[in-house]
Amino acid sequence: MKKILLLFLVVTGLLACKAKPENILIKLTKGQSYTQHTFSRISVAINMMGTEIPGISTFDAVQKFEVVDLKDSIYTLKVTYQSISNKVDYESKSTKMISNVDSSTLNNSPMMRVLDALKGKSYQIKMSNRGRVIETMGADSMLRDLITTMPGIPRESKPGMIFQALNSYGDRGIKSNAEILMCLYPKRPVRQGDSWDANRKGGNSLMEPKIEAVYTLNKITESAYEITGKSHVAMNSGDDMAEKVNIRIKLSGTKNSNSKIDKKSGLVTEIKIEQDIKGASVSTNKRNNEKFVIPHHNKGEIIITNTFIH
Repeated sequence: MKKILLLFLVVTGLLACKAKPENILIKLTKGQSYTQHTFSRISVAINMMGTEIPGISTFDAVQKFEVVDLKDSIYTLKVTYQSISNKVDYESKSTKMISNVDSSTLNNSPMMRVLDALKGKSYQIKMSNRGRVIETMGADSMLRDLITTMPGIPRESKPGMIFQALNSYGDRGIKSNAEILMCLYPKRPVRQGDSWDANRKGGNSLMEPKIEAVYTLNKITESAYEITGKSHVAMNSGDDMAEKVNIRIKLSGTKNSNSKIDKKSGLVTEIKIEQDIKGASVSTNKRNNEKFVIPHHNKGEIIITNTFIH
């Protein structure tokens, strides 16, 4: 029995080695649409004055993607927000009370009102059939218009809000996040068991981290490609944030993933990412040049699913 099992494993391995390499490409058609649900639950911990303040950051968003044009293997996608929320709840370990960062106030801030107002708003992206995001269009102007015309926000607060919103949800931020997620597509035909690198320069912006990743095509089934990824990321908030809000943030850590790509359409149907990111934010008192350092630790899971509408 053991000999038969060993022979089966050897034959299976030889067949896998001889299998023809496969091109993993996105194969959508004009008019096709799907919804994308992104959910993350990250445990966050900051250390202030020797006291650790743990909390939970929850992000939940649903967007509709529609193929509005296809030319020379480049897709133009219209993306419409169906819903979006981003909440943070901090609690002090020492007192078991909400810390001086008031969660209820934070989660009802003007920025949360901006996210609520995004429902029904659209922007566009251009993406290659290997998942490379070429361009993002319309998100910056949409956010500027929303914040500029939103009542109840002091005029002097709006430039800072616009800066924050564009970094997180604007054209540059969307393009960067999409690139991080879609770099799992190999640039060459691959067999089961093959691995490939997906490295990216950067690190001088929170939205454009430096990435050193290795992906492996673990399994090919009748309907899907199953891919694992191991990556190291590093990011620095850069000079812009230091100048505007007097804070410099430096973070690094790991993001490891398990993904499924539908063989027929080439669309990623599910990504599960485990992240463990550490670092610190540093603010400087300009009067006496004294630095105030707050260590950070973010650890948790991000799940992204894509579902066809038609």
